Amino acid sequence: MAFVKNKYVRGKARIKAHLRYITHRRGMEGERMSRPLFGPDGPLSKLQIYNMIDATRPGVVFHKFVFNFHPVKEDTRKDLSLWEITKKTLEHIKTQFGDSVPFVATIHDDHTLLRHVHGFFIVQGKLPKEEFAKIRGLWKVASKEVRRQRRRLDGMHASQGYKKLLPLIEKYKRNHQQARGGRMRTIRMQPACQHCGYGSMSGMPAYFLTCPVCKQWLTQSRQEQQYLGRRLHR
Repeated sequence: MAFVKNKYVRGKARIKAHLRYITHRRGMEGERMSRPLFGPDGPLSKLQIYNMIDATRPGVVFHKFVFNFHPVKEDTRKDLSLWEITKKTLEHIKTQFGDSVPFVATIHDDHTLLRHVHGFFIVQGKLPKEEFAKIRGLWKVASKEVRRQRRRLDGMHASQGYKKLLPLIEKYKRNHQQARGGRMRTIRMQPACQHCGYGSMSGMPAYFLTCPVCKQWLTQSRQEQQYLGRRLHR
């Protein structure tokens, strides 16, 4: 069961301080970190987020959240797509105009053995009562998405096609690590197969039209392809 904590604050200076904290909190050995930030549509820079905060009108409320996952039953191989879980969970909170709330988040996987997500979403004005009540039930939405991914990923790992491809995947990872910083052509990537979960840990080349494991057509959006490609090859 995913565990969700939520608090809210007012004041732009306070939420900027929280942003700096979740971005630069020290790692397991005390080193200063600089974690990548993301929103509903992909990566965000700190300057973009500062501009987003500065553009909010008086009365804005910033809801801070933390998503935690069970290390054995849920994030078993540290292979859950935490960006996808965060995005789909927060899509359930709507503004008074019926739009999804904007959010900013980052993944913490360096100061503890348990991966988790820190972030905040922005509510301009007052949320309708039914939407405010949903905040307390966000853990149910997150848990449902986690179970969906876990079933898909476990099925992928058990498939014979994945077991045959695994040595090739590991070889590609080793070659990429050795050549990182050198002259190596970056392969444009696309997200995992939505049918069987193949590619959830490393993505798959964008030129794949069908999944090599389940043979289903891959219909990811260009925006998602570009986002994952940047995350894998930065």
